[in-house]
Amino acid sequence: MIQEKDAYLDTGCYGGDRHCNAFVHVSRTIALGAAINLTSTVGGDQFDITIQIWKDRISGDWWLGLGKSPVRVGYWPSQFFTTLVDHAMMVQWGGEVYRHTPNTSTILQMGSGEYADKGFGKAAYFCNIEIAQHNRTFLPIQNFHGGFTPGSSYTSMATNSTASGNYFYYGGPGPVPVPVPSASPGP
Repeated sequence: MIQEKDAYLDTGCYGGDRHCNAFVHVSRTIALGAAINLTSTVGGDQFDITIQIWKDRISGDWWLGLGKSPVRVGYWPSQFFTTLVDHAMMVQWGGEVYRHTPNTSTILQMGSGEYADKGFGKAAYFCNIEIAQHNRTFLPIQNFHGGFTPGSSYTSMATNSTASGNYFYYGGPGPVPVPVPSASPGP
């Protein structure tokens, strides 16, 4: 869970951070930050999970659920979304890498570590992306397109198909470390 209000200039936290109190966890069966049992492997079996986010019409809270008939994981209270009183003007999906401690050797691969052009079975993906309407019916996205931070070590590729609806591949290996020259043995 990521919470940030100003592009991480002064605010921002991740769900594991004890100061990140905007999300109210309610599930007794789904733990935040827990491992997902079935995960895809590069070139092997692929597994999907269904994630839904919707606004409660009565409370104004924004809920997170897992599954096609969603199990409620928790919600973001309405007071954190002062500009989302009625609806969102834009929705974004994607990946983000995070290094908690600067100057460490943390691997910063995104998704599987493969670039988007590797496609199904190799690159990470989001598929069947839809927008929830007021009555919780779902519609395909209008003006669907992909993007990534130019000059980064990651790519994305948006497309669509009858079977997968709007979808995109994304990922990359992250910054490649510059090798440090080793000292040559003396004469």
